[in-house]
Amino acid sequence: MPKTPASPLRVLLIGCGGIVTNAHLRAFKEFPGKLRLAVACDPSPQARESVAGSLPDRYAVETEADYETALSKHGNRVDAALVTTPHHLHFPQARACVEAGLPVLVEKPVCLNLAETRQLMALARERRVLVVAGLNRRYERAALWARRWIREDPTNFGQLRSFDLRGWQNIEAWIADKPDRKADFWILDKERAGGGVVVSLLVHYIDMVRHLTGLDFVDVSARGRSDPPFRNGAESSCCALLRLSNGAVGTMHADYLARKCLQPHEVINLIGEHGYLGNEQGWKYASTRGGEPGGWDWQYEGMEHVPEDPTLSPSPFSFTSQLLAFADAVRNGTLPWNHIEDTFNTMAVIEAIYTSMRHNGAAVTVATS
Repeated sequence: MPKTPASPLRVLLIGCGGIVTNAHLRAFKEFPGKLRLAVACDPSPQARESVAGSLPDRYAVETEADYETALSKHGNRVDAALVTTPHHLHFPQARACVEAGLPVLVEKPVCLNLAETRQLMALARERRVLVVAGLNRRYERAALWARRWIREDPTNFGQLRSFDLRGWQNIEAWIADKPDRKADFWILDKERAGGGVVVSLLVHYIDMVRHLTGLDFVDVSARGRSDPPFRNGAESSCCALLRLSNGAVGTMHADYLARKCLQPHEVINLIGEHGYLGNEQGWKYASTRGGEPGGWDWQYEGMEHVPEDPTLSPSPFSFTSQLLAFADAVRNGTLPWNHIEDTFNTMAVIEAIYTSMRHNGAAVTVATS
């Protein structure tokens, strides 16, 4: 049943881990007129009760241990689902939601691999149900402004010519304070995570290149290594050369076992026909607007901070803006920017990176369907 504009979207939450408490819950607390957490589902009674108990009493959040029970008991009393579980659970849980007719937002990566992504896309088309990939960086205000700046006037940035992506983290430090930390933590295992640092960290800025420029990746050559505690081929580090549909080439350097690293630990630099855009020193941009070099220092002049424009999104927090965009799309029957069809090339290039790594850096064409 279509939602009226005044009616909040009733959400079934599948997975009540740290990303929910640290990121997603803010939207439900700050925008109760648009979003309502109706059911919280998690195998851990402590996790689901903690999430349910963190919201005002008026929410009266139902709780369930497993998603199948939640769908059978509450499927007709919710309007959409949010999946925030470990990667290997994304496909079966999202599929169950689509089969129940529920629009679903799935945290990144939307599926474990490209084969699952294709199956979920096909099912979503068949059932005419919205599936959205949780690529929240698209909803950062800096990214929203930068996308508009690049596209509104070709003299601002022009054609992308080259790019640089970097991401470093100490994943063992991230795991160290997890309540369920153990030797076989799922994110270290390719069979449960889908890969290592590329699919779990660099996915955001691989996708950001596409989102900002409107270009798709066409081929890639990559090499990497898998150091303990990573298992079953999950890469601890990877370097890649990537080419886009307009011929622009770029590099990617990723490492999940950086014992020490500088912040920010996720970097994007875009070099265009007329300008620069990147977050190397905070989000900055510059444009020549057709000017000619006037000496050596000319290349460093005119660099500006990307403005904080509150008109571009309802919240400065990208997870919140992403959920609100999802809610609006469900209500209005529209497609948000990060629907599964639009993010297919992001998953396809990651699969191509892994194929290239298995073949000693051979060039691999990125799948188009």
